[in-house]
Amino acid sequence: MSSTLLRVASKHNSVISVVGKGHLQGMKKHWKQPIEQKIVLKVDMYYDKCSTKALKVVAIAEGE
Repeated sequence: MSSTLLRVASKHNSVISVVGKGHLQGMKKHWKQPIEQKIVLKVDMYYDKCSTKALKVVAIAEGE
């Protein structure tokens, strides 16, 4: 969560996020720590009606 907020904050002047009180300590601790993401599932989906190929990628964050 903190990695996503940091990425968004680096691209915009201000960011507002509503998070639970229980998340604050962990977000402060991990705010500037980079995370490694790896793809754990890759699914190709085809739609007959519009003949467009959609690719869905699910990634997980590996943190400490």
